[in-house]
Amino acid sequence: MQINVIGATYVKASIIAKGGIIGRFVVEVDGLEVTSFYASQTSGTNSFLLVEGLDASVSHHVRLINILEPKFTKTDKY
Repeated sequence: MQINVIGATYVKASIIAKGGIIGRFVVEVDGLEVTSFYASQTSGTNSFLLVEGLDASVSHHVRLINILEPKFTKTDKY
């Protein structure tokens, strides 16, 4: 998922994992990786704070990446 936001100081996402899978996600803001997290059916929540502390006066590009996608995996980093 990727979005452009302006006028926001944070971005949240709802992720629902089913079937016993554990998903690992990476968050990028303006091309820089800022965090990663796991989502599973047993994680107790489906709402995740992706980024906070954004400057609301400028536009930001936020990407949520499922790192199981081969295009984005980096074996030297993960």
